[in-house]
Amino acid sequence: MDKKINMGTSVLQIVAIVFVTLGSVYGLLGGVFLVTGHSELLPVGSAFTMLGILFLCIALLLFLREHRKRKRARAMVDAGRYVWAEVVDVVSNNMVRVNGRYCCNLVARYVDGSGISHIFKSPNLNRYRDPGFLGKQVKIYYEDPSFSEYYMDVDGVLGTSIEH
Repeated sequence: MDKKINMGTSVLQIVAIVFVTLGSVYGLLGGVFLVTGHSELLPVGSAFTMLGILFLCIALLLFLREHRKRKRARAMVDAGRYVWAEVVDVVSNNMVRVNGRYCCNLVARYVDGSGISHIFKSPNLNRYRDPGFLGKQVKIYYEDPSFSEYYMDVDGVLGTSIEH
């Protein structure tokens, strides 16, 4: 059975959905103006259509970027190279609020054989900042030993608490 990749909903996905909606509305409205054929509506119709196409192109780029990020995480998990890191902090991300509550991030630390400490940060989690996460072990999947690209598997830690 394949391991599920849990990356949550990112800001890029939300912005892409907004751009798809706006692009569709502008494109349809511009198309209606162009089809009616009135000479005074042709410039407005073509402007709305071009704006709709622009929004749809931006949304496509955002979706492709998010897809590439998830595909890379899937490849790291499939490769199976990981290290165990200890959760040392749970920080609130005051820049992102979901349903009126700030998201949090887990901060994990791994010390390699030469004594170098590597710090990893999880994606935004729509969870309560539970201090019970501290000291738990998480898997960090990586591509190369420099840890420039990594995926933190937080399911093992999050599975130990249930919110009601």
